[in-house]
Amino acid sequence: MTMRPLVIAGALIVGATVGALAQAAPQESEERVCQTRADELKITEEMRDTYMRECLAGERVDRRKAETK
Repeated sequence: MTMRPLVIAGALIVGATVGALAQAAPQESEERVCQTRADELKITEEMRDTYMRECLAGERVDRRKAETK
């Protein structure tokens, strides 16, 4: 019985795990940035939930456009 399929499966599992860990770190960092910004803006309750969801989705406010509306 050859070990090759087991070695390949093991390599795929390790690769997937490392990839998942690499993606988790930037997401946690982005979440901290959004939380810090929400704290600075004193956003609370439902507005904070909305802000966090939009911030984590990558939406950013362009202050110049917001001021002209």
